[in-house]
Amino acid sequence: MPVKTKNELLEEIEQKNEEIEVLKTDIEKLEKYRKYDEMADEVKAINDSFVRSGFTEQQAFELTRGAVTAAAGEPTLF
Repeated sequence: MPVKTKNELLEEIEQKNEEIEVLKTDIEKLEKYRKYDEMADEVKAINDSFVRSGFTEQQAFELTRGAVTAAAGEPTLF
């Protein structure tokens, strides 16, 4: 194994720091997608609950859409 100079080591450190920053960005993206996946699971559970309660698929969809719209702070039609 050849001995590296100080400049070579500093350059290697800089490259590794850049790699770390790219990985941190990737982690942030994955965390965001994980949150979206969790939110989708919750919305699906709400819809399924409406269906189990006796609503038709269409009624459950409309109720779920209204609930999500209301939770987002948007005006609803009901």
